[in-house]
Amino acid sequence: MKRFSILAALAFALPLMAQKPGPLPKSTSTAPQTLAPLSKPVHAPARAHVPAAIEPGFRSIPMLLKPGTLPEELVVEYAEQGLPTWIRGVLTATQGQPLEIQTEAYLQAVGKAMQIREPANEWLVKSVEVDDLGHTHIRFNQQLEGLRVWNSEIIVHANKSGQVHLLNGRYFPTPQIDNLVPGYTEEQAAQKVEQLFADTWQDISSGQLAFIEGSQMLTELVVYHANDQPSRPRLAWFVKVYPNIMSRYECIIDAQTGDVLLKLNTLCSLVHNAGETCSQHHTATPPNGPATATANDLMGQSRTINTYQVGTTYHLIDGSRPMFNLAQSDLPNTPVGAIWTINANNTSPESSNFNLTQNSSANNTWTNNPKAVSAHYNAGVAYEYFRTRFNRNSINGQGGTVISIINVSENNGSGMDNAFWNGQAMFYGNGNTLFSPLAKSLDVAGHEMSHGVIEKTANLTYQNESGALNESFADVFGSMMDPADWKIGEDIVLPGQIPTGALRDLSNPNNGGSGLQQFYWQPKHYNERYTGTQNNGGVHINSGIPNHAYFKFATSAGVGNAIAEQVFYRALSSYLVASSKFIDLRASCAQAIADLGHGATVLNASNNAFTAVGIGSGGNSGGSNYQVDV
Repeated sequence: MKRFSILAALAFALPLMAQKPGPLPKSTSTAPQTLAPLSKPVHAPARAHVPAAIEPGFRSIPMLLKPGTLPEELVVEYAEQGLPTWIRGVLTATQGQPLEIQTEAYLQAVGKAMQIREPANEWLVKSVEVDDLGHTHIRFNQQLEGLRVWNSEIIVHANKSGQVHLLNGRYFPTPQIDNLVPGYTEEQAAQKVEQLFADTWQDISSGQLAFIEGSQMLTELVVYHANDQPSRPRLAWFVKVYPNIMSRYECIIDAQTGDVLLKLNTLCSLVHNAGETCSQHHTATPPNGPATATANDLMGQSRTINTYQVGTTYHLIDGSRPMFNLAQSDLPNTPVGAIWTINANNTSPESSNFNLTQNSSANNTWTNNPKAVSAHYNAGVAYEYFRTRFNRNSINGQGGTVISIINVSENNGSGMDNAFWNGQAMFYGNGNTLFSPLAKSLDVAGHEMSHGVIEKTANLTYQNESGALNESFADVFGSMMDPADWKIGEDIVLPGQIPTGALRDLSNPNNGGSGLQQFYWQPKHYNERYTGTQNNGGVHINSGIPNHAYFKFATSAGVGNAIAEQVFYRALSSYLVASSKFIDLRASCAQAIADLGHGATVLNASNNAFTAVGIGSGGNSGGSNYQVDV
């Protein structure tokens, strides 16, 4: 990548955002054609007010940098392992300059402190966004000689006046690798990964590719740091793979030795471990148009749902939302911008007989299908939550179709005690020993759809603290869609299975349990956190800590849900990166509060909430570091 690449990319992207965007979406995002194969633009509108100063005394970890490594106008807000992860200030020399000039100058100015040898060559523009405030957020992937550095990302921020004033993210010093020519080929890496999943591998038919990302396996040559250690960069093959529609993994294969360095399950499910497709041909009969119907859901409540008539048949396709695009749709089998609910007919995505069909009715009567009614209705509520609260145009921010799949079973034919997001759709089991049908619960639907929004914004890596943040945001937004209480899954837990009757509780993550021996127990303070390797480093366990921080923040005097959810959404969409940790959430919330124009009352409430759960409090005393494998 030549020196002018940052300038060229920004010069290309920024003019496209000169016009005021229309009602949906209110954010814009562009990216150059040189993106890494699996990189995705971020589309995350945010709502805010006039920027305000961040908490002046926020210095959770002392600076470990030598004096003089930054221009005097810039200040390190937070550093870890000698690397600044939050840098604030305005470069005097570039005030009034075009944004692309400011951005490159900023990256050059902080390069020495960040231990980046050639900033102009090592940062590749991933996306450029302008939010509802008029703030600009430029995301960069780190690269080495054109290879993406895995899990390394920064964001440069400009205020509504167009002044660059902040940089944050998590990254590595310039990697030192002598040989960037792989000795282990891409084909060998793909074969190795397929062998890893030989027991569950199912060839995904062309008709089912719409329910993943369009390809069963995606490969990319990257630079990988084992255990996030800056001193251990390795050339590796990154492989995103769907062994079947129900499974999604990210694997890292050493590009010299063929060793498996990482095998990460990235299927975002509600809980940890406790065939014929819809055809793609054109319709013979032109679509007749949208309709509505009334039917009871699994809660026994009468719901009005949106359907679509094609010929003489009605389908669970909701084309009533602003995102619906009839011109691009091929109904009923390829709706674009719709809320679409289909049926797995009690088959498993892990089985060769996986069978997806439309939910259809000859007379628009759905009395005998309460599971479909619940899933369809709840998906609409979740869509409207993100649209009306955050002006977000569907899961991907661009009006993408929202797909729900009901009646999903285990491979042995038994009922599935889970629900999950596989990167493209929401899947609902009918329960077994722990749950009743999971489509019943609004907060479960909200949880799973939120995983999609998380993936399309910060894309928090599904392991360790970043994975726990991923799960926590899904719980937070799911809870806000069903705000009668702070519980998750209380409508589906079978009697006698959990003392509180709920899967999780943001107000008390311990949830009636005493420790990790109970799967429904979570830590509510950082000193109780799980430090083992199971469950991707405890993503469903340690999420209780930021969950409880949100509860304490939202219930603080002068805050409330309406403010708290806006702060958390902006933190997610504008400031967090793939490898963010708990402390980054605290810093991101403080910055979001400043952006939104809230005063000291809200800022103090946020800081107090995080301190109360041991995030950024300057030390963790008391309790235990649970290490029991789950």
